[in-house]
Amino acid sequence: MADTYITIGQRAYQLYRDNRPDGSWAWVQSVLRSNNALWEARRYARRNGLEWPLGCAANGEAYGKIGERGYELALTTQLPWAEIATQVGSRSEKGCLQSVMHYAKTNGLCWPVPRPGER
Repeated sequence: MADTYITIGQRAYQLYRDNRPDGSWAWVQSVLRSNNALWEARRYARRNGLEWPLGCAANGEAYGKIGERGYELALTTQLPWAEIATQVGSRSEKGCLQSVMHYAKTNGLCWPVPRPGER
C-alpha cells in the first residue's frame, strides 16, 4: 500500500483557494505554522499545472471575470464599490474599479457604470 500524504504546498494552496477573499497568506502561514507556505504553494501549483497566482488581477482570465462580475453588480445593485470588490474576490476596491473600467471599455459598455437610481 502506497503512503498518501499532503504536502505543505498542497495544503497551503487549498487553504488559500478555499478561503478567499477572507483568507490571507499570513493566515495560511499561521495555520500551517510555516513561513514558507506561499513559496511551497507556488511550487505545488506550477508542478501540477494549477492557477498561479491565485485570483490575481494580473492573470488575464481572473482580471476579466472580476471586471465582468463587478460591472454586473454595479449595474444591478446599489452596493458600494468596497462591497462589490469583496463579492467578486478582488483584493482591493481600487483593483476592482480598474478591472471593471477595463471590462467596460474593452466591451464597449458605459463607463462609469450607470448605477440604479442614476439612470
